Amino acid sequence: MESWHEKTLNFAKNLLKDTGVIFISIDDYEYANLTITCFEVFGKENFLGTFITNQAKRSNAKHINITHEYIVAFAKNKNKVKPFLVPRITIPEDREIIEKLQKEVDENLKLNGYEFAKQELTKSIKNICHEKNITWLKNYNQIEDDTGLIYFAKDLSTPRKPAPLV
Repeated sequence: MESWHEKTLNFAKNLLKDTGVIFISIDDYEYANLTITCFEVFGKENFLGTFITNQAKRSNAKHINITHEYIVAFAKNKNKVKPFLVPRITIPEDREIIEKLQKEVDENLKLNGYEFAKQELTKSIKNICHEKNITWLKNYNQIEDDTGLIYFAKDLSTPRKPAPLV
């Protein structure tokens, strides 16, 4: 017998275009069941991923502190969905952080050179990540020699252009 979740998800799936995507917000208690049901309705091959959102700084849990929820993403047909990319520069809070860091780097390069600018960038990133409880910024810890732009590069030995922060 089809559960309420299955009926609702099947109905939602039928409303989606072939390029459609569904995002479902769920807490810890129903995450596993929902994911299994979505695998059955949409197929494992159409699973796009799970976002974990920070909901609170503290929890009143007696055992494990739960401060997040999940957003599960499935496509009707993953092969027809465009890549989901959101440049950091388009998120206002992130843009402010990025612009401030880039300004600091520009000033430090001008006044004290590359090595000093790199050291200060590392310190600033560490402080911002701690203050704002973010982790994505720690990856953007490189300064391009020619332009002075901050970028993210795991391995520059592979011939490709680094991913710029701005």
